[in-house]
Amino acid sequence: MFEIVNKAFEDIDKITILLQLGGNVIEQSQIKNQILSLEKKIDEICRLDLPEKLKLDLIAALKKLLRKIHLS
Repeated sequence: MFEIVNKAFEDIDKITILLQLGGNVIEQSQIKNQILSLEKKIDEICRLDLPEKLKLDLIAALKKLLRKIHLS
């Protein structure tokens, strides 16, 4: 159960790194693929009964990522 959450955090980290590298076509494609992967994981995570702190940590990481995407 927690493996999917860890993988979601890994996707968030990968997207953050790709955003910092710049915006060439290959990196943009990788970002898109990572976002789609993250979206699938989030759909699965929503169905799980997780501890409240873990949910809040994941939401905070997603909000931080969305801010970075918005600013890039």
